Order: sequence, then C-alpha cells, then structure tokens
Amino acid sequence: MATYLCYSHAISYERLSQLFSQVFGLKICEGAIANLFETVKTRLDERVSEILKRLQCSKLIATDQLSIYSTFSGFNFNWAIYRC
Repeated sequence: MATYLCYSHAISYERLSQLFSQVFGLKICEGAIANLFETVKTRLDERVSEILKRLQCSKLIATDQLSIYSTFSGFNFNWAIYRC
C-alpha cells in the first residue's frame, strides 16, 4: 500500500507516516518507509528490466484520446490527434 500511495499518488514519506499512524495505528518513521522502498526496488529490478525491454521493442508504446506515442526505425514519435 505504501508503494502504491507514494508512486501512484505522489504522497510524501512524511504524509505516509501520518497516514499509517492515523488509519492503522502503526507508528512508522520516514526512514523505515525509505528502507521498505529500497527492499521493494531490489525485488522488482529484474521485472522492471523485462518490461522496459518489451516497451523499447514495441511499435506502439501508449495511446489515449489525444495522442499516440510510437516508435519507428528506432525513433520515437508523438502524433497529436485533433477531433472536431
């Protein structure tokens, strides 16, 4: 939960410490949260590398209703889409 809140919602270590105290009654300092993230990072490094390799080889990286991010011959392109 701490990893999700920090990286998906940009919640600071200080606020995470407060949240864990207020919601769960768990007193955890910012240093302990930093240590937790370091442990999580080392466990995920290999998987992240695999995902990055797949992304770098893909033709279409991402799309939404406004733009398309793609690669062609090793070059990255961002095509904006405008609808009337």
